[in-house]
Parts: sequence; structure tokens; C-alpha cells
Amino acid sequence: MSWKYLLENQFDENELQQYFIICKDDEIIELKQNGADILVNNQNKQEFVDLCIQYYSEKMISKQLGQIQTALYKYIPKDYLNIFTAEEFEMILYGVSVVDLAEWKQHTTYKTPYADTSQQIQWFWKILSEFDQDQLKKFLHYCTGSYRIPVNGFSKLESNRGMYSKFQIVPIDYKNTNSFPIAHTCFNRLELPKYTSEEMMRKYLRSIVLNDLEGVFGME
Repeated sequence: MSWKYLLENQFDENELQQYFIICKDDEIIELKQNGADILVNNQNKQEFVDLCIQYYSEKMISKQLGQIQTALYKYIPKDYLNIFTAEEFEMILYGVSVVDLAEWKQHTTYKTPYADTSQQIQWFWKILSEFDQDQLKKFLHYCTGSYRIPVNGFSKLESNRGMYSKFQIVPIDYKNTNSFPIAHTCFNRLELPKYTSEEMMRKYLRSIVLNDLEGVFGME
């Protein structure tokens, strides 16, 4: 009998024949004191379900959780963890989910002959400014391999070697066919063809975010 069925239905006295226990590996585990002597009924079934959930989500894996905590505290002292909310700690672990295009542009470098004044570079940032957040995240992932940025921003992007590696745009020759930008995600580097028109560049950049092109074009 599922917990959902138990909670949503009414039962006659002694019909359930379920006590406040769980049987695991031929062992009887009491969910509360004297649980082996307490029958589940309509009045206490919610408590029974709550205790079952608590057991399976906490007590059953308490040893494993303890080992994880011990390992975590070796790198981040417990007192430091208590400073952060769950949302703040998630941000530290996984990075920032909102892509700030102005900051991205500010911390981008260019390989000669590209510069921030180059026509193709101006087209590039203009086109990205037309993207919504989901599209920016997809393009960021195409370029860096991650949908998020470090908590300290684009200035702290890292290479696959763990070294700071700012996003860089490198010029390559434009080809008439299959001239997608080539992303080297290990180094946060994008090889951007020297497109001859803004519309041509827009076509290829939008194709990256509107279609599932990962592993088909460009990413290395």
C-alpha cells in the first residue's frame, strides 16, 4: 500500500495491521518509541508517513551523510558554512545563473587584428544583446562549456587546467559553407569568422542558440 493511498482513504479499526515499524534486511526498526506495539489508524497515519519519510531521507543514510559532511568540513569549516543561506551556497558551488552581457564584454580579450572597435566585434555584441537570458546561457555554454559563470564574474573564468582564462575572440577566415564559430571550451576561446555582413553573422550565431548544434559544429 502506498503512502498516498493510505492518507487519502479511511480504514476500519484494525484493518491496516500496520505498526510503527519498518522491516529492513530482516531487521525490525521502530519509527518511534514502542512503535512495534502501536497500530497505524486513521488518526495517526499522517504521523506514520512523516516518520517513514524522515527515516528514508535522513536516518537511513545518516552514516553516508556524516561522511560527506566530514569531507566537506575539511575544505570549508562548518562555521563558515553557517554564514551562507542555501541559495548563496548554491551560487558558490555552481556559479551565477544570470548572464550579464556588459560584464562579459568588459572582460573579453581579442586577438589581432580583432579589437573592440572591429566591425565584426561590434556586430557580435550587438547580436548577443538581442538574445534573451536562455539564449545567452546557451551561447555561453557553447563558448565555455558551462551555463553559469563564477560567483566573482567573468573576470574569474577558468580554463580546464584551473587557471584564470578570460574569454577571448580570435579571428579566422570566412568560408562560404559551414562557417560557424569554433569554440575551444577548455580555454574559453571563440574563433569568430570574418563575416562580411551583420546578417550573415546573425544567421550563424542564432543557429547556435536556436538549434542543438553541440557536437555537430564548432565545439572542441
